[in-house]
Amino acid sequence: MHSKQNIWETAKNFQEQKIAEIKLSIKKVQESGNSEQKSSMGDKYETAKAMSQNEIYMLSKQLEILQIDCQKLLKINAEKPSNIGEIGALVQTETSYCFISAAIGTLQINQQKIAFISEVSPLAKALMGKSAGQEIVLAGKTVKILSIA
Repeated sequence: MHSKQNIWETAKNFQEQKIAEIKLSIKKVQESGNSEQKSSMGDKYETAKAMSQNEIYMLSKQLEILQIDCQKLLKINAEKPSNIGEIGALVQTETSYCFISAAIGTLQINQQKIAFISEVSPLAKALMGKSAGQEIVLAGKTVKILSIA
């Protein structure tokens, strides 16, 4: 298993890449919308313009969520060890690895799947304040915490 710092860095880079991709998509849609020529078919032009604006709005919402999650990650000191379930803790249970940080999803880091979860997720809530060796109950199943870093 990699260090918590390495795992945090991978997640940060992943989020930054997704943010850059969304920004590029917004730019392309804006450029496409601006290049539309207003022809004698005014309705067609107005419809295309409205569709571009709608797509920009949707992409902007996605960008906002990504930036919020990235800010959550940046607030974490990945060099600080954790002994209990808390924001910034890397937790290994009998069934999975998770990093309590931001709702990024699951990333594969050197053949190991790590779930990046928000502190408000049911799993994170169950882990908060717990330490290695303790058990949590989630969805009616009991799972043992093997380690916390």
